[in-house]
Amino acid sequence: MATNVATKQKAKASTKKNLDSRLPSTSSGQGRGNDKTTTKRVTLLGAGTVNGALARIIANNSECDGFTFEIAQVFLRDASRKREGLRADQFITDPSKLDFAHTDVVVEALGGVEPARTLVLRALKSGIPVVTANKTLIAYHGEELFEAAREAGVPLRFEAAVGGAVPCIRVLRDALKGVKVRRIYGVLNGTSHFILNEIRTPGISLETAVKLAQQHGYAEQDPSADLEGHDAAQKLAILCWGLSGKLLDPETIPRVELPTLSPDTVVAAAHIGFTVKPLAALSWDERGKPEAWIAPAAVPSISCLAATQGAEATVVLQTDIAGTFFLSAPGAGGGPTASALFDDTIEVLRGQRADVHSGKPERVSRGGADDPREWVVHAPLSSGVDGAKLVRHIADCEGRIERFENLGEGGWIAHVAGIAYQPRFTEPLTKQGACVLEVVR
Repeated sequence: MATNVATKQKAKASTKKNLDSRLPSTSSGQGRGNDKTTTKRVTLLGAGTVNGALARIIANNSECDGFTFEIAQVFLRDASRKREGLRADQFITDPSKLDFAHTDVVVEALGGVEPARTLVLRALKSGIPVVTANKTLIAYHGEELFEAAREAGVPLRFEAAVGGAVPCIRVLRDALKGVKVRRIYGVLNGTSHFILNEIRTPGISLETAVKLAQQHGYAEQDPSADLEGHDAAQKLAILCWGLSGKLLDPETIPRVELPTLSPDTVVAAAHIGFTVKPLAALSWDERGKPEAWIAPAAVPSISCLAATQGAEATVVLQTDIAGTFFLSAPGAGGGPTASALFDDTIEVLRGQRADVHSGKPERVSRGGADDPREWVVHAPLSSGVDGAKLVRHIADCEGRIERFENLGEGGWIAHVAGIAYQPRFTEPLTKQGACVLEVVR
């Protein structure tokens, strides 16, 4: 894969600069009357993992880029718990008592739809810029929210809602103005990536990997949104709307859930040079209709994508004239997401208000995904497919075997190319217990 941008270091994984490097070299004072800094009052909606981390970033960078930050108020559901970096006198549990008249920017990380939707709309209609990490809110109510932002003439930023610290929205908005995106794919859910990396280790079950993810703060107590692909679907829907201006209902995106993948398949794919990743992919057909899917997929083990580890999120942008861009950074946990929130807050206060779409012509290149496609097929001994049957089926579908191995007790593994019609090839195999993974390059 040709790469114009390859940023895999977790601390330098995007256009984000080290926050400490932004600090003025000398004390620049306080207050709106100071000629060097301007005090900006921040309202936090939510005080959980993400906004808690943001509060610590603000405390460590109270003077940054010419601004002096002050957390004015914090809306939260439970004010009884002590929150690191926050004071009890900042807490508000009654949303009607939030005072947006003395706020310069609202940062929302409540999660879910309500009360986040109501409070964000209220802030926007009051003329207050909003920065959010809430993918569910943007995926299902983005059109309504952006219309409110346009009518009020204020920005609504959502970088943190898509890929943690991966700056994919910023790259699309600021760095690729003259090109169109042919396909966008990658690991959008850092939690599922961590879990899949863990189950490669012999003896690590899916259940154990989920518990490890929870211990690291990557997974919620209920990890179903990660394991079933709902989280990635919402992020993919946001990218689709931002690029093409076309709504994509996350519920309509085909999803293959991570628990359906056997660790044996992950090991078998490695035997023929492929690494299994939990991918989300989006392209557009000749009519401009989005084609999206979320599933474990096989990538060449020598690729940049295969080299990503842990809870890293990755976005690969394939463009019409500028080649392929590879962006990678931590995609789960409070710190990476809070970093994206802080950067968006800075951009908002600088007066940069354009969102990705902004009513502009679509930024996508039509034509659909590459066809015919490539596949990795694993037929365990427990399936109804043996080596001879697999070879005959590939021949019947006019496919070409690139590599084929008998793994003994591991069953059979094959790399197949040249398959023009997917259902005819995949459905008979999956119905008999074989695992079929699309190859993504």
